[in-house]
Formats: sequence, structure tokens, C-alpha cells
Amino acid sequence: MSIGSVTNFEISPLNQSSGSNNTFSYRNGNPIITVRLPSTQMYVLTNTLRLNYVLRVFQPDGSAPTNSVTPAAGQVLMSDRIGNNSIFDSVNVSTSTNSSIESCRNYGRLLSSTIPATSGWNEYSTHLSHWFGGSCSSNLDVTAKCLNRGVQCSSPLLTGVLGSGQAIPLGDVNGVGGMIITLMLNSNNQALFSSLPAMAGAYYEISDVTLTGKYGVPVGGSLPPISNIRFSAYQSYYDVINTNDSTHSIDSKLSAVSSVFSNFLPTTSIQNFSQDSYQTPGLANAVAGAYTTPTPVRTINFMRSGIKFPLQTAIDETSLRQSTTAAAGAFGAKLNSFDALRQYYFQDAVRLTRNDIDSMGGGRSEGLLSLFNNVKNDSPAQITLGQGRVVTFNSSPLLGRVFGLGVRYDGAGVGATASFKNSPYSMRLTSGLDGISPTSMYTFFLYQTIMTLNPNGVVNVSS
Repeated sequence: MSIGSVTNFEISPLNQSSGSNNTFSYRNGNPIITVRLPSTQMYVLTNTLRLNYVLRVFQPDGSAPTNSVTPAAGQVLMSDRIGNNSIFDSVNVSTSTNSSIESCRNYGRLLSSTIPATSGWNEYSTHLSHWFGGSCSSNLDVTAKCLNRGVQCSSPLLTGVLGSGQAIPLGDVNGVGGMIITLMLNSNNQALFSSLPAMAGAYYEISDVTLTGKYGVPVGGSLPPISNIRFSAYQSYYDVINTNDSTHSIDSKLSAVSSVFSNFLPTTSIQNFSQDSYQTPGLANAVAGAYTTPTPVRTINFMRSGIKFPLQTAIDETSLRQSTTAAAGAFGAKLNSFDALRQYYFQDAVRLTRNDIDSMGGGRSEGLLSLFNNVKNDSPAQITLGQGRVVTFNSSPLLGRVFGLGVRYDGAGVGATASFKNSPYSMRLTSGLDGISPTSMYTFFLYQTIMTLNPNGVVNVSS
């Protein structure tokens, strides 16, 4: 591949309404955004793609939120760790002939692990805030105030293929013949939340939607013969765990898996306007319906065809477990220790490259109310002046954390993968779950796939 020059482009959605109401939403517009990159003798440079739009959040009566330090009314919130990405449910990429290249479901749940687990304060205070208009700040108070007005966003699409940095040829000959990107929006209850019952019915809209990026113009003006393109993609699965010893098997049929990771949240928090549906808390048991009792992970085994793989031993977090030395919620309480080994393997599985070394997760945020009393540090509830953070959400002691399980199959960092084509992946987890506290588990496979380009324009994708 040889690129002689670069040119910019801006494309509007195919299904954007004309006139004054050009919004996309579940309440007052279309919940599906479709953008088509036309066939052309150029490459699309995926690392330059940006979805541009204005996000507006509304109270049930149509007025703007009035989020403040201690709101008595008008509080409408959004996850501060993924910001406006909360509004997207899935991102699908296909050729102009509808051959699927990648179908990235549960997009927001994916980013609720990949962004905070690979981004520290430096990233959140610089390019993440720039991309997502300040709504992705890792500080709920900052995000809340941003939502009081329209938020201008210029967001990368962080799926496997669109975030891979690949230059994809768009020609009918020696290319994919153009691409179609389809984004499905989330419901309002999934994307937004509030501690105020009166705000139920709040909603969001996005407008002025365009896709911008850069084309790479090949030397000579025409695309050279290209046999195949290798890129990364994500595949997601949903399950529910409820027992203290559970094994979960997934027959993915993928032949080149780089890593697998899972994140969790109380099942009652899904589509629940009183809860952040994009929290990634540790495991907890429910008391009177509220998941306020953290419970430890004991052992984790990753397997292929029932045999431990790639780790030949369990991740055992029982030996360093600490006993309670103070009342729950009191400063100095040690409800249990930092699961350092679990967190290490999880963050290793999530990051795309070895250069992703920053993270919001660490001993303080993942210590489950240990030395630093996370009830006040990480609760996204409103602040009472002089008293730190006040707990008002059911699972507030668990919010704001970067918890997950995972393993990378490329341990040496040389691009190796593992095949699950004819062998199911399974994970056995023992914990302190009590059997009556259902917890949702989202599992993501990061895998390598090959797109084969026929000189006559036929595209085949094999994984």
C-alpha cells in the first residue's frame, strides 16, 4: 500500500430527516443512524473517522437539566466514565452489499471497560474530554454540569475494525465496494439515570450528525491488487450469574482470539433509570433489593474444552483476604483486599496494545471499601458541602470502579492468538454470591479476522 496524498470528507446520514426536526432519538426521532461511505478508488483511514453531533439531554417536560452540587430538582445524569457513548447500543459495519465486517453489540458496555481500564487522569482530562465534549470526564460532577447545555461531540468509533487504524480500500475492484456504518441508539432509561424519581421520563436527542474523516489517495490514482486485510473485531455475549460456584461456556466458533474479558453489574440496574446502567462494580449480594453488600471473588479458572488454558493454575484471591476490622462504611473498614492478580489479568486482556499503560483502576478504586472508604470517594451521588459524597443510590458503594475478569492469549506480546473454532471457551468462578442476587455478566471476545478481497469485488470475511 502506497498513499500519495490525503483528502478530507464529510458525509451526512442516509436517513437524516430534512427540515427543523433533524434529530435522532427514541422519543422524537429515529433511533438508527446509517452512514454510507461510497465506492471510490481510495482508502478510508479508519483512525481519522469521527462521528460529529450535538447531544442534548432534557427533563421530562422538555427543559434542560439543572444539575448542580446539591440539586433539589432537574437532576439528569450520564456515566462519567464513557460519557456520551452511553447513548449507543450497537455499531455495525458492513460492505455496500451488506456483507458483515463487524457487528459490535453492547457497545456501551464494551467501552465501560476498555476506556477506564486503558485511560488515566491524563487521558480523561485531555483527548477524551475533547472527543466527547466534556461528558467523558471520570468526574460525575463535571459530566453533570456539561449536560446542562448542548454537548458538541466529535467521537471516534472504538470498535475493532474502526478503531484498528487500518486503511480499508473502498473501490469496487480491489476493494470492499464502499462501507455502511449503522449505529443503534440506546433507550433513555439505559443511557440516563437520576436519583430523583420525578425525573423518570427524561430523554436525550442528537442532531447535526455527520461522519468526517480522511481518504488516502493511492499513488497513480487507482487501488493496487490486495488479497486480504487482517483486522481486530469484538464479539459479545450476555449471561447471568447467581451462585457461588458457576461455570459459563461460550461456543464462539472463533479461530483467532486475542483475549476474553467480562464485566458485571446488578441485573436490576439494566434499563433502570435510578441506576447507572454502565457501572462496572464488583460482585455484591442484595439486601432488600439493594446490592449494598460487597462479596469477594475467590477463584477464577479459564478453560478451553474443559482444560485450564492459557493459565495452568487458578487465579486464587483467597489467601490475601482480609477480615473486617471496622464497621462497614466507617473509615478504615477492610471488607476485603485488593484483588491484584485478578485486576492484572483483566487489564491485560482489555488493552489493545502493550502501550496502554494508564488506567483508572487500581488498589484504591478496586479495594472494596478498604483503607480509603470508597463510599465517599467513588459514589456518584450528590455532594453535601463539608461532608464528602453522600450515598443515595442503591449500589453507590460499588459505583465508579473498574472491575472485571479476563485473560490474554498473547502473553508474549507477539500477536499470538488461540483458536476456539471447535473448542468452547469456559470460565469457572467461585465467589461469595448468595444465590438470590442475580448479576449480569457481559463477555467480550477480541479476535482477529481476515477480509479477503476478490479482484471482481467479492468480499469474504472469515474469523
